[in-house]
Amino acid sequence: MILSRVSSQSLLSKLDRSSDDESYSTTTDSAASFIRISAAPSRSDSQCSCLSCSVPGEVKRRESRLNPGVRANDYYRFDEILGEGTYSVVYLAESRSEKEHWVAIKVIEKTSLSGQEDMTWLIEREIRIMTILDHPHIIHLNEVFEETDSICLVMELAKGGEIFDRLIEHGSFSERETAALIVQLLCALNYLHDLGIVHRDLKLENLLYYDDTEDSKIMMADFGLSEWVWEINENSPLCGTPGYMAPEVIDKNIVTPAADIWSVGVITYVLLAGYPPFCPQNGQDSGISEAEEESALLDAIVKGKFDFHSHTWEHVSDEAKDFVRRLMSLKHNDRPSCLEALEHPWLQNAQVRPMSDSHYKKWSPRKVVGFSFSVAVISMSYVALISYFFQLTIY
Repeated sequence: MILSRVSSQSLLSKLDRSSDDESYSTTTDSAASFIRISAAPSRSDSQCSCLSCSVPGEVKRRESRLNPGVRANDYYRFDEILGEGTYSVVYLAESRSEKEHWVAIKVIEKTSLSGQEDMTWLIEREIRIMTILDHPHIIHLNEVFEETDSICLVMELAKGGEIFDRLIEHGSFSERETAALIVQLLCALNYLHDLGIVHRDLKLENLLYYDDTEDSKIMMADFGLSEWVWEINENSPLCGTPGYMAPEVIDKNIVTPAADIWSVGVITYVLLAGYPPFCPQNGQDSGISEAEEESALLDAIVKGKFDFHSHTWEHVSDEAKDFVRRLMSLKHNDRPSCLEALEHPWLQNAQVRPMSDSHYKKWSPRKVVGFSFSVAVISMSYVALISYFFQLTIY
C-alpha cells in the first residue's frame, strides 16, 4: 500500500484492522470520529526510582487518538519549524482550545512517499508502536491526523533539547549525572522490552530533556526503527546508527533486546568520557574515504575491543568501568537485562554520591596547582590596584 492511494484505503483505517494482540475500539467525539487504542499498558509497571516515576497516584495521560479525515490545522496553530528530515518536517504548535499548550507535530507529506513502500511500512509501524506506549520517560503520541495529502503525528513536546547538545556544551558528565540519566533510560527501556519491543536506534540524539532545568528528566524519542522482537529475523534489514550498533546486529546474527543494552553501554561511555568507545581515524587525516572509515568503525565494533584511556578515565570509578564492560559484553547473552543493570552497584552508589565528586576528580594535581597560582596572582593584582587607588600602605 502507498499512502497517496487514500481513495482505496487510508493509513488509519488500515491500522484499525490491527493484529490480534492489540485491542481497538471506535469512539465518537464532538470534534470527529476516531479510533482509540484501549489496551495501552499502565505506567504502574515502571521500575524506575526517579521522582517522575515514583510519584504515587500519577494521572495517566490520554490514550493516543487516531483521527482519519480530520485536519490538524483545525485544532492546532502551527508555529516555527523544529526540525526537518527526508520525508517529514517537525513543527512547534499550540492547541487552539488550550492556550499555552504546546506540542511537536511531525508532518509527513504523502507525495514524498509515493513509490516508497518501505518508508510507508516504517511509518505505519512507528504509529502502531507509539500508540501503545505510555511511560514518563517516553515521548507520548497524543494523536494522529490523516489528511488528504499528509499524515500529522501530534507528540508531547520536550523543551530541553537533546542530551547530545548539552554534552557538547559540558564536554562530559559527572558519574552522578550520568547515573541519573542511565537509570531513567533503563527504566523506559525495561518498559519497552516488557512489551516485546526493541528500540534499535538508541543514541544521544534520540534522548531529550523534558525542560531546560539542570535536573530535568529525560525522554526517549524516535521509534521509526523500532520493532516487535518476534517480527525480527535473519531477513530483517540492518538498521541503527553505526557507532551505537551491537556486534551481533552488524554481523546480522541475531537482534534481541540485548542490542539495546549494548547501546546503553555506549551511551554511558560517551557521557563519562565525552567521546565514543570506537573511534577510527578521521578520513581527512588518514587519507581513507568515508566509506572505508565507516567500515573500519564497524570492524572495531564487531571485535568488541575498546579502551578506558588513562587521560580521561583515571578518575572514573572502577564500578562505572565495570558497568560499561558488562553492558558492552561481546556476547549478547552475557549482557544484563534492564532490571539487572539497574541493580548494578555503580547505579546504586552513584546516586548518593555528591554531585561535585566527579567534577573535582577531573582536576589533575598540575591543574590544581595552576589554578591556585592563578587565583593568587589575580588576588595580588586586585590588592595592588586597590592600594594604588586609595593610596593604602600594606605592611
